[in-house]
Amino acid sequence: MKIGDRIHRRIDEAIRVHDKLILILSKNSVTRAWVRKEVETALKKERTQKSDVLFPIRLDDAVFKTTEQWADDIRRDRHIGDFTKWKEYDEYTKAFERLVRDLSIKSTNSNTKPSK
Repeated sequence: MKIGDRIHRRIDEAIRVHDKLILILSKNSVTRAWVRKEVETALKKERTQKSDVLFPIRLDDAVFKTTEQWADDIRRDRHIGDFTKWKEYDEYTKAFERLVRDLSIKSTNSNTKPSK
């Protein structure tokens, strides 16, 4: 973002332009209103396009402890990638490779026409 950009407008624009949003869940992010706004925008895009947009990963267990309604919805509806061991090279590499694989699978599946 450029200095002076309006955050919400740029976030909405970025979500419209890109087909995926990696949602990083942490003790700081789960309490932020702008993260809630991003999630709402991404979920709206999912409903409109009928494809997966939101890919949540967690850095800690805060998403399981928060009372934020949007986080509760994510917990109940999505598998959340586990990056809690992100400081450990091997564990981070394993989690990152899985995320990249899953993002690639979704890209391939979303562009494939259903067979008859």
